[in-house]
Amino acid sequence: MSEFRSPSPEQQLLAALMAGTASLLPSPHSRGFDERLKLGHKTVSYMLTGPNIGFLTPLSAPVQKQRRRAVMADEIAVAVSTATNPQFANSVFVELIKLAEKKYGCLVGVDDDVIKYQAGGIVKFFTLKQLRARMERAKAV
Repeated sequence: MSEFRSPSPEQQLLAALMAGTASLLPSPHSRGFDERLKLGHKTVSYMLTGPNIGFLTPLSAPVQKQRRRAVMADEIAVAVSTATNPQFANSVFVELIKLAEKKYGCLVGVDDDVIKYQAGGIVKFFTLKQLRARMERAKAV
C-alpha cells in the first residue's frame, strides 16, 4: 500500500505559479538568480533553479547585501587593542608599525612613515592620515 505524501512547499508554490494564483516579483536583492514569490498576501524569497524554473528552492533567510570587510580591519583591531591610548590615531599607528615590522597579517613592512600592506597581490601603502579618517568613520557609525 502506498503512503500518501502531501506536496512539498516548493511543489505547492510551483503549482500555484502555474495555476496563476501566485506571481513572481523582482527581488530588490536580486543579482539575477533570486526572486520573490507572491502567493496571496504572503511574499516569500525563492531561488529559481533548474531549466525553465524547474525547481523553486526556498532561501533560508532574506537575501541581504553583505558588507565588505575593509582591508586591514583585523590588523587595526589588534593595534587598537594593544595601543596605550586606543582612541588616538597616533597611538594606534605606533602599534600598527610594530605589527608591520613583525609582518602580521597582510602587513608587509614599514617605509618611512608609511605602512606597506598587501591586498589582492598588490603592495599598497597606509598612512596616519588614512588611519585617522577610518577611525573617524568608525566613530560616526
